[in-house]
Amino acid sequence: MRTLLTIVGPCISASGFLPYMLATFRGTIRPRVASWATWSTGHRIATVAAFSDGAYASGALTAVATACELAILGFALHKGQWTYTWIDGSSQGISLAGMVGWLSTSNAIWAIVFSIIADFFGPSQHSTTDGPPHRTRTGRPM
Repeated sequence: MRTLLTIVGPCISASGFLPYMLATFRGTIRPRVASWATWSTGHRIATVAAFSDGAYASGALTAVATACELAILGFALHKGQWTYTWIDGSSQGISLAGMVGWLSTSNAIWAIVFSIIADFFGPSQHSTTDGPPHRTRTGRPM
């Protein structure tokens, strides 16, 4: 049963990204490059931390999220918004602080906790404060 959930969980997660990816590809949503770069970086750090700590189910789930976010980032590089604010810089700094904490203590929990904080603080704030053209009824899945 656990193996089945390890397979089904990431599939469900990936399916949540599909409407956003399609809308981005069609040009009906213009994602912010800095936000998706931050999200994908945070999830890459969390993925490596999970796998290095032996949490393979969690690592698989964050790996799928990372792959989807990188796909959206790829679309955003061509069709997205290139604005960069202090919120983006702060969020990316928080993610880097988590990586430094992880590397200096050899405890992967630092990377995961700081990635979560960065995710909440930075790009999430843009999602709640920015208006169109990047916002439509198709929401961010994670």
